[in-house]
Amino acid sequence: MSFQTFLQSLGAAAHVDIRVAEQSGGCTICFDEHLEVVFEHDVQKDVVRVFATVFWLDSLRQDARSRLCELLLQLHLFGLSTDGNYFGYDPQLERVILFRNIPLVVEDIVAVTEVESFVNQLERWQKGLLDYVSNGTTEVIRGANMKVRHNDIHR
Repeated sequence: MSFQTFLQSLGAAAHVDIRVAEQSGGCTICFDEHLEVVFEHDVQKDVVRVFATVFWLDSLRQDARSRLCELLLQLHLFGLSTDGNYFGYDPQLERVILFRNIPLVVEDIVAVTEVESFVNQLERWQKGLLDYVSNGTTEVIRGANMKVRHNDIHR
């Protein structure tokens, strides 16, 4: 499928000019009025890179950042707790991102399902990591069925 077909299968025409997105190689679509997701077409690899900001790090002390990064590496091990999505670090913008590559060789329904999964995980981890960092709340971690050393992130 083409990048244009990919965007059409998402119903993106209601949010962006698909022709402009195809010409520029990408676009940003806002889901549920607050989840901004970037779609970039990698022509050489024939994939769509899907990513979004999960958490801004500029307000965290260095020791808290280290503990958060340790947690993120555990959470996304093999993509099991993130439904095949992965966390990354963007040093230029000081943020944690969630990302996924979707091959354009998959059927439309598979691509749509993967984007839905991504948006659901984005919402889950934006709230869960904010709760963890702000309050030490571990609900999102318990929901991931994993054992994580509980550290007071504000220590």
